[in-house]
Amino acid sequence: MCNSAAYVYIFVYLRAEFTDSSSSIKIFRFQESINMDLKLEVCIESIASALAAEEGGLMKMAKKLLKIPVFMLVRPRAGNFVYSPEEISLMEEDIHTGVNLGIDGFVTGTLRTNGRIDKEACSRLIGAANGLPVTFHRAFDMSINSQPLQEIIDLGFRRILTSGRCSTAHEGMLSIKTLIEEANSRIIIMPGSGISPLNLQEIMETTGALEFHSSGQCKGSNPVVDEAVVKGATFSPLTSVDVVKKMKSILKK
Repeated sequence: MCNSAAYVYIFVYLRAEFTDSSSSIKIFRFQESINMDLKLEVCIESIASALAAEEGGLMKMAKKLLKIPVFMLVRPRAGNFVYSPEEISLMEEDIHTGVNLGIDGFVTGTLRTNGRIDKEACSRLIGAANGLPVTFHRAFDMSINSQPLQEIIDLGFRRILTSGRCSTAHEGMLSIKTLIEEANSRIIIMPGSGISPLNLQEIMETTGALEFHSSGQCKGSNPVVDEAVVKGATFSPLTSVDVVKKMKSILKK
């Protein structure tokens, strides 16, 4: 079993999780294309959210497990992106496991204590992927390299998920635009963090990005939990059908 959480990018990226209580691996089953090269990644955390995303129009059919493009997020813990040698080895092992399971790609990234890209560790992780595509996640936003983009490209990553080094992609729009221009089609730049129907159009027009990451969430109720017993547990974020539909409509214009 992998010890890192697993996520999926499904063209047009729908990311849906199915978690077995005995494992931290989360499996994804659905796919759908929206419009030309525009892509929307919906990050969801439950079966209820997966069903909402399907009803929202992002999925037209379900396939058997691991029969569609699946990208696994390889991250051994929450917190910063500076990992110990033992954690790097664990991540490497997780990637090997993912390859053997038929995973189609990986999402990961590591930094050194000085904030620079940990090129040695990243190279090991990319090597473990055995030629499969690897995305550099938002560790990019925490890096302080003078040329992190070039280093990430040189390492062989295929995509960068970023908020433009700001709290949200909307705040970082101009930085993302500059990053896309600098990338010059050498790597895919995917804006993420806080993207919603209220700002997707502006982010798309300002940055020129073709791929976007959003949770499409609203607060969902969980009536089986008594809040008097478990504080704050009666509500959990769920992917909203209406939010997904609205973002899909924006991308189809």
